Amino acid sequence: MTTKEVNRFIKHWLRGSNPRMECLKIGLLNNEVINKENILKGINYAEAPINQVRHFKSNRWGPMKVNRGVDFYRKDGIMATIQIDVYGDDTWLTMYVWYPHCVADLE
Repeated sequence: MTTKEVNRFIKHWLRGSNPRMECLKIGLLNNEVINKENILKGINYAEAPINQVRHFKSNRWGPMKVNRGVDFYRKDGIMATIQIDVYGDDTWLTMYVWYPHCVADLE
């Protein structure tokens, strides 16, 4: 996906599409310069505190540690977090949707 397509997807989610989505991991085109501001253009968001650690429950991957990224809220108040990770030539965007049943308490 391109950053423009990701931005469009997030904006649709903010308006209520994909209401059951819990976690999304997508690869971004490696020939495009990944710019977080382009992905989040027009979206009201806040940087997650670097020292805040949250745990996300996934049936597929088990508990996942989330300790950075950007947070934003859908119109119904549900929060989501996006992380962008670069591994060599590959860039991955992961979106976590914090429904109550997706929050793991591992402290």
